[in-house]
Amino acid sequence: MPRVLRSDLDMHGFNCGLQVIAVKKQIEESQGKDAFPCSQQLLIHQGKVLKDDTTMDDNKVSENGFLVVMLTKVHLIIMWIV
Repeated sequence: MPRVLRSDLDMHGFNCGLQVIAVKKQIEESQGKDAFPCSQQLLIHQGKVLKDDTTMDDNKVSENGFLVVMLTKVHLIIMWIV
């Protein structure tokens, strides 16, 4: 499976036939929900953000490739009702 730029992420258990969302969930489980929440992850391969409903094969992610895992910021909107 592809390498990830962060050295402590173990990618050996990932299957290239998995959907991107399944890989995100595996990263969340292995690294912790607080550190890598699935909903905030962006997986990037060859400069392209991978869509959740596609597979790793669809995106041509190979065993010798690598993924970049980025986290998006959470924006809180607070509304006051008077």
